[in-house]
Parts: sequence; C-alpha cells; structure tokens
Amino acid sequence: MEEAINSAQLEGASTTRRVAKKMFQEVRTPKTEDEQMILNNYRLMVETKLLKDVPLSIDMILHFHKIATDKTTQNSVKPGEFRDDNEIIIVDSNGETIHQPPCYTKINQRLENLCEFANCNHSGENGEIFIDPIIKAIILHFMIGYEHPFADRNGRTARAIFYWFMLLQSEFLFYLFL
Repeated sequence: MEEAINSAQLEGASTTRRVAKKMFQEVRTPKTEDEQMILNNYRLMVETKLLKDVPLSIDMILHFHKIATDKTTQNSVKPGEFRDDNEIIIVDSNGETIHQPPCYTKINQRLENLCEFANCNHSGENGEIFIDPIIKAIILHFMIGYEHPFADRNGRTARAIFYWFMLLQSEFLFYLFL
C-alpha cells in the first residue's frame, strides 16, 4: 500500500497519504483520477507477485501498462498499446529537449531484445556473464524509460518490471512485499 501511494505521488497524483490509506481501508471505489492512479499502482504490484515466475514478454509489458492506465485519461493514453508516433519528447524545466525516444516503428523489436535480456541467465554460473540482480533490475527499469514505448505511464510500467524482476530473484523475496 505504501509503495503504491509513494509511486503514484512520484508520478504526480495529488492526494494525501491519509486519504489514499482510507480508500484502501474502506475498500471504496476511487473518487478521482489521482486515487485511481494509486489503486492501479497497488493492482500492478499485486500482479507482479502473481507473474513472478513467468518470463518477461511483450504481452506482459502491455498487460502491466494496461493495469497502470486503467480508468485514467491523462495524455490520451491508450491502455496496453504502444505509442504510434514520434511525438514524445522529454524536456527539462526550461523546455529543452533532453531525450527523444527511438522511433516508434522499432518498439516491438527493441522490447523483444529487452525481454531476451531479462530472461537470460546472468548468474555467472556455467560460464554465463554475471550481472548483479539489482543492477539488472535497474537496467530493465532504465531501458523502459529510455525506449518510452507508451504515450504515458512508462514510469509505472518500468517500476512494475523492476518489481517483477526482483521478485523473480528468490534471494530478494523477503525484502519485497512483506
């Protein structure tokens, strides 16, 4: 619950922790889009637990995005659909472009490569390259932000993939979602 609230507030949800906690305790329907964002984050975290043993795929990424965007309308988001243009640019506080994601026509192939990386064994065993699981989770999170495959809610989807990967790592299970 706390992480769902923090994550939504990080993304701009304007509601208090008290109101958000009360919504969960009363098991009530969200009254605002901000509350819906918090509920979606909570549902996303629950879903990552359920799918922790499933290999990352394009379908899973789209599924996470669909949950993250359920009943929200900001930036004309299309739940569970990749962006279909190159109109996305990331700007700083002065309006200067600091990042323009790769061309939308390459999203599928680039995310297939990301899924292959996510599902590859990097434990260092049997001659495999070792990548610390936390570093690998950070790379996955970063790459979703870099690729920016959706019109909106890329950060929430990236965090879901981060959580999914960390849950996949059995030695880290006791740290997350206790």
